[in-house]
Amino acid sequence: MIKNFYGDTAIMATKTETYGGIDLTVSMSPMYKASLDWLVKFKQEQEQEKHLRENSQAVKNAWEQYQVVKILAEKEK
Repeated sequence: MIKNFYGDTAIMATKTETYGGIDLTVSMSPMYKASLDWLVKFKQEQEQEKHLRENSQAVKNAWEQYQVVKILAEKEK
């Protein structure tokens, strides 16, 4: 017998009584799971790039030049 049910478009949780205890089931929409997986991967890539910028002078110089060019391009809009 389901005692509690919580849900929205992303996550659903159910609590059911079983003999000798309670089962708790939590599930996530596949679309949100894929989005979270993408976000985790993106964050890891950003951290790797940051580490590279901090530890390689050539990459740091190129990054600074890119930032200047980006600001100039945004001002032209």
